[in-house]
Amino acid sequence: MDRQEAMAATKDLIERLAPLLPNEEEAEFIARSAQAGEPGVALGELTAALVDERTPVSSADRDRLRTLLARYGEPTEDAERLNVGR
Repeated sequence: MDRQEAMAATKDLIERLAPLLPNEEEAEFIARSAQAGEPGVALGELTAALVDERTPVSSADRDRLRTLLARYGEPTEDAERLNVGR
Protein backbone atom coordinates (compact mmCIF):
# COMPACT_ATOMS: atom_id res chain seq x y z
CA MET A 1 0.00 0.00 0.00
CA ASP A 2 1.53 3.28 -1.06
CA ARG A 3 1.24 6.55 0.86
CA GLN A 4 -1.71 7.86 -1.15
CA GLU A 5 -3.67 4.61 -0.67
CA ALA A 6 -2.89 4.64 3.05
CA MET A 7 -4.08 8.22 3.41
CA ALA A 8 -7.31 7.48 1.51
CA ALA A 9 -7.97 4.40 3.66
CA THR A 10 -7.24 6.41 6.81
CA LYS A 11 -9.64 9.15 5.79
CA ASP A 12 -12.34 6.59 5.01
CA LEU A 13 -12.00 4.83 8.37
CA ILE A 14 -12.03 8.05 10.34
CA GLU A 15 -15.06 9.37 8.46
CA ARG A 16 -16.99 6.14 9.07
CA LEU A 17 -15.89 5.17 12.57
CA ALA A 18 -15.24 8.41 14.47
CA PRO A 19 -18.94 9.40 14.37
CA LEU A 20 -19.71 6.19 16.29
CA LEU A 21 -17.87 7.57 19.32
CA PRO A 22 -20.11 9.12 21.99
CA ASN A 23 -17.61 11.89 22.72
CA GLU A 24 -17.90 14.40 19.88
CA GLU A 25 -14.81 16.31 21.02
CA GLU A 26 -12.73 13.15 20.82
CA ALA A 27 -14.04 12.41 17.33
CA GLU A 28 -13.15 15.95 16.25
CA PHE A 29 -9.64 15.64 17.74
CA ILE A 30 -9.10 12.44 15.77
CA ALA A 31 -10.23 14.08 12.52
CA ARG A 32 -8.04 17.14 13.15
CA SER A 33 -5.01 14.96 13.90
CA ALA A 34 -5.38 13.19 10.58
CA GLN A 35 -5.84 16.48 8.72
CA ALA A 36 -2.76 17.91 10.45
CA GLY A 37 -0.57 15.18 8.99
CA GLU A 38 -0.62 12.78 11.94
CA PRO A 39 -2.57 9.82 10.53
CA GLY A 40 -0.87 7.27 12.78
CA VAL A 41 -1.71 9.25 15.90
CA ALA A 42 -5.28 9.72 14.67
CA LEU A 43 -5.77 6.01 14.03
CA GLY A 44 -4.17 5.08 17.34
CA GLU A 45 -6.55 7.42 19.18
CA LEU A 46 -9.52 6.15 17.17
CA THR A 47 -8.67 2.53 17.89
CA ALA A 48 -8.15 3.16 21.61
CA ALA A 49 -11.45 5.06 21.83
CA LEU A 50 -13.32 2.29 20.02
CA VAL A 51 -11.85 -0.25 22.45
CA ASP A 52 -12.67 1.90 25.50
CA GLU A 53 -16.28 2.37 24.36
CA ARG A 54 -16.60 -1.26 23.22
CA THR A 55 -17.96 0.09 19.95
CA PRO A 56 -18.71 -2.76 17.54
CA VAL A 57 -16.74 -2.74 14.30
CA SER A 58 -16.58 -5.15 11.40
CA SER A 59 -13.74 -7.63 11.07
CA ALA A 60 -12.77 -5.83 7.85
CA ASP A 61 -12.49 -2.52 9.74
CA ARG A 62 -10.42 -4.20 12.46
CA ASP A 63 -8.09 -5.68 9.86
CA ARG A 64 -7.77 -2.35 8.04
CA LEU A 65 -7.03 -0.52 11.30
CA ARG A 66 -4.36 -3.08 12.19
CA THR A 67 -2.77 -2.81 8.74
CA LEU A 68 -2.75 0.98 8.76
CA LEU A 69 -1.44 1.24 12.31
CA ALA A 70 1.45 -1.02 11.33
CA ARG A 71 2.00 1.01 8.14
CA TYR A 72 2.38 4.18 10.20
CA GLY A 73 4.64 2.48 12.77
CA GLU A 74 2.03 2.59 15.53
CA PRO A 75 1.31 -0.22 18.03
CA THR A 76 -1.34 -2.67 16.83
CA GLU A 77 -2.33 -4.28 20.15
CA ASP A 78 -5.53 -2.25 20.53
CA ALA A 79 -6.73 -3.46 17.13
CA GLU A 80 -6.74 -6.99 18.56
CA ARG A 81 -8.98 -5.82 21.43
CA LEU A 82 -11.69 -4.27 19.23
CA ASN A 83 -15.28 -5.43 19.66
CA VAL A 84 -15.86 -7.20 16.35
CA GLY A 85 -19.54 -7.65 15.78
CA ARG A 86 -20.80 -5.30 13.16
